[in-house]
Amino acid sequence: MSHRQDITHPRAMPAHHKTCAELARSIDTGDPGAEHLRGWARVGTTATLRTNAIAVLSKRAHRDDVPVIIEVLEEDEKVRVLSLASEVSKLMQHDWRTCLRVAKDPSTAPEPTPQACQGAG
Repeated sequence: MSHRQDITHPRAMPAHHKTCAELARSIDTGDPGAEHLRGWARVGTTATLRTNAIAVLSKRAHRDDVPVIIEVLEEDEKVRVLSLASEVSKLMQHDWRTCLRVAKDPSTAPEPTPQACQGAG
């Protein structure tokens, strides 16, 4: 198991808090619109698109989005696993493969104490 590495895909862009806030504001004003995101969350062509759509909706914190987020997480196993793996990655800083494994079976999570000691050294 290794630590998470930075994303180096040429089209990847970091989404800092300011970026997410600006995106949420633009969605609130209809560009591209919350309805588009709700649609993508439910029937987007890829699990990544559906996962990203619910991630953006969750940052908006609007009541209308909550049922969609719950519905997708309950009914779409791929989105549920990707969403959980993303959170595991942020919290534990493990490589993506480990995070996916932990998302599917939390009992496989590495011991945090040895990991913390490695990071401190």
